[in-house]
Amino acid sequence: MSTPAMLANYLFLQPLIEARLKAEVAGGMPVEGIEELAQAGKEDQRPFVIFVYWAGDRFDETEAGRAGRGTSQMMRQRWFVILYARNAAQANRDARNASVGALLTQLHKALAGWQPEGCARTFTRCNGLVPDYTRASGLYPLAFEITLTL
Repeated sequence: MSTPAMLANYLFLQPLIEARLKAEVAGGMPVEGIEELAQAGKEDQRPFVIFVYWAGDRFDETEAGRAGRGTSQMMRQRWFVILYARNAAQANRDARNASVGALLTQLHKALAGWQPEGCARTFTRCNGLVPDYTRASGLYPLAFEITLTL
């Protein structure tokens, strides 16, 4: 049985994830969808931003994962949630990292185990990207997957 919302919009989860993060974590912090990783934090002057990025799918390529001669498949849709933190002082990396620790925990708790409306399964954490640091900022990516049927 397919995930009904996917039949109308393959990326239906993005606005749901953004709304969830605004409600559970952001506290007025911007939450924005991006279409490529290079957009995350690029020349951003805001102190904190949460970026949401669709990172593709993983398909169950066994017979058990296919039905209807391959027209219906179980898949895992992967989403990155990237916390951008600007370091205004541009000197103390330890202070920047310490300031985001609690936010990363909140991001994890907001999505890990969350079952969006219209989905039969919950989000789980999965392996993602390594953090990316510059002298002036840090990007802290968390990756989540959810099993859907198309």
